[in-house]
Amino acid sequence: MATASTSTTAECPAPPFQQEIEDLENQSNQQEQNDAKGKLAALKKINDEVEQTQNKYKKDYEALKFAQAQSVAYKDMRLPQLEQRVPEVERDRIDEIADCYDKYRDRLKELWIEARGKLPALQQAFASKQIAFADAEQPYKEALDYKANQKVLDSLQAQSAKEFDAQGFRAAYFLVDDLEADLAEPATPEDFNRDLRKRAEAYFRTADELRVAKVALDQGTADSQKKKKDYEDAKAKRIERILKQVAEEPFPEPPDDGSSSEASDSAGAPEAERSRGAENQSAT
Repeated sequence: MATASTSTTAECPAPPFQQEIEDLENQSNQQEQNDAKGKLAALKKINDEVEQTQNKYKKDYEALKFAQAQSVAYKDMRLPQLEQRVPEVERDRIDEIADCYDKYRDRLKELWIEARGKLPALQQAFASKQIAFADAEQPYKEALDYKANQKVLDSLQAQSAKEFDAQGFRAAYFLVDDLEADLAEPATPEDFNRDLRKRAEAYFRTADELRVAKVALDQGTADSQKKKKDYEDAKAKRIERILKQVAEEPFPEPPDDGSSSEASDSAGAPEAERSRGAENQSAT
């Protein structure tokens, strides 16, 4: 009974698309494995970078705090000294120069982002024109090579004759049958000219559209790259350019009314006071 059952089971037909289903399942599993490997490699790389940076930050944290505290102390010490030497109206103008430059830098960033945002549409348009051009190019080239089909027929005829002489009748049948499928009567010169012109016009139109799309993409790419460079230069040279503007600003000369001596450095003030005290004592 067991043998009969096994035989019956073995003879049962498989589902009609069982093999295709298994093939697709295998492909799907393989694709998932490839995707998982790629994601794993990328995640491991990011994990290592984050972990290394976290460890470095923890190690450098106290040094960062100390350096920041030193910067605060320097600002608290130096700013009052500079406020004595730079009139308020000039300080306001310097702030305006810096603010104006920062707005200029931010505007350059906006222009770069705007130019960069146009690239996907330009790339898509170029890819679309490439496809249209390829679709028009093939029939145009085929029309130019109008003897190509007959060359194929001649080759099939020669092969079938060779197979027939060698009594390879099945092969000869296939070749003659294939030859019959391509037996189309040549078009009249008038029809050929009309069809060739139509194909040539489509070829020229799509070629020109592809050229225009390529120019637009190249210009868009160059514009985006230039605007990015302008922004990065403005960002990197902010201090240098603001200092240059401040140096070139036509600030009015301060009046020579003795106020400059009153705005002397805090370190030199006690010494000046001692000198004045000594002079007063001598006069007495």
